[in-house]
Amino acid sequence: MKNLKYILEGWNDAYGELQNDEDTLDFYRTTYEDEIDKTILEEALSSLESWSKYAYKNKLLFHVTAIMENDQPYADILFNDGNILIHFIDEYNRFYMTYTFSKQEGTDQVFMSSLHYFIYPDSIKEFTNDDIRDVQYIFTPEGKLTIWDRYLEKGKWYEEAKEAEEPVNVASNWEPYPQLGDYQSIIRLERWEDNELAQPWVEKYIKKYIYKDGSRFYKDEDGNLIEDN
Repeated sequence: MKNLKYILEGWNDAYGELQNDEDTLDFYRTTYEDEIDKTILEEALSSLESWSKYAYKNKLLFHVTAIMENDQPYADILFNDGNILIHFIDEYNRFYMTYTFSKQEGTDQVFMSSLHYFIYPDSIKEFTNDDIRDVQYIFTPEGKLTIWDRYLEKGKWYEEAKEAEEPVNVASNWEPYPQLGDYQSIIRLERWEDNELAQPWVEKYIKKYIYKDGSRFYKDEDGNLIEDN
């Protein structure tokens, strides 16, 4: 997405808002006060820019928030231990989708191991953490795909697990580890072709598991619910 600006204030997902500079630095200080020499830590925490450079070099935790031209937050980018999480933010400051990029030892690339999206009640047009459905695609570099579907129905939570019968194309899941300040590629939404995540993967499952009241069930070829003992 073009015309994004990147700021170093942390994102507070509990309240759906940006932290100020002081609170962001205090968060990093609390996180690492028992792990990093105090003198080194305080020097690195002299500013958010200083911390981002130090944390990037040492693969430590730091946030970058992408902001659109109208000042609406677009995504929270979280670096930590060589892994990168991209939390996309909707107009109500809720996370609606998360990319998880996992470090790949011995390479300068990361691999998207998870795509996770969240659905909220249509009646709620404000910040909330109470989603009514979330779906997670879990990938491996070899192309194995598992889909978890968690949803609320008539006051109860259900979970379904699905697996692709054959390896899927994961070429679009790979990204070079981004340079500090250059996040355009890793946060792009236009990563797959239209419907690529739905076809043919969600039509061909080995088994479809449903979890109800602590027990696991699967559906047979006729759609009957069978307890998986």
